[in-house]
Amino acid sequence: MGEVPLFVLVLLVPGVVAFGVLGLRGLLDILDALRHAELTRLAAPLHWPVTRAFFGACTAVPIYLATASQGTVHFKRRIFCGGANECDYSFFLSTQ
Repeated sequence: MGEVPLFVLVLLVPGVVAFGVLGLRGLLDILDALRHAELTRLAAPLHWPVTRAFFGACTAVPIYLATASQGTVHFKRRIFCGGANECDYSFFLSTQ
């Protein structure tokens, strides 16, 4: 799993489970409101902040795991230098 220590993953599991339970409750509430056409319930669904955080985590975790082995300097170089190995490092030196 890249460079993520096992201890960190073990600490994250309870948080992900809590986000999962509350996030799915919020999603089920939204689906129930849509099913019964109660549009006023959609204005402020239950557990909405947790639901958004859950789906944000579901989106971010695979991206993190896919790019963790590349490192941040390589990522910055590819974004700001267009993927070329020849890059003006003055940007990186000025921000450190």
